[in-house]
Amino acid sequence: MQNATVVLSDRPLPDLRFAAECDCLAHLYGNAGDRPLRARVYATDLTDEEWQIVRRVMPVPGWLCGRGGNPEGFCHREMIDAVRYFVDNGIEVPRSFRTGTQ
Repeated sequence: MQNATVVLSDRPLPDLRFAAECDCLAHLYGNAGDRPLRARVYATDLTDEEWQIVRRVMPVPGWLCGRGGNPEGFCHREMIDAVRYFVDNGIEVPRSFRTGTQ
């Protein structure tokens, strides 16, 4: 499966320093590159193969198409990982996010 990056013709090419970490549109064009990526440790996290399929069908955000709004500050892949975690585990909070536990 070939890795294709979405590049909008009316936008300048993105700063590819962050593309090595993640190739979601929030990293390429938005503000998600300002925060470090989390380690993928949960069984519900997307594999690289799954992410390549999902990212191709994700809609282009409105702010990239001139429809208003602000650039995202969170990685699209991490948001999907979070949704998959909560669907699988209900409302249980991961141990790494609990306060006062070790």
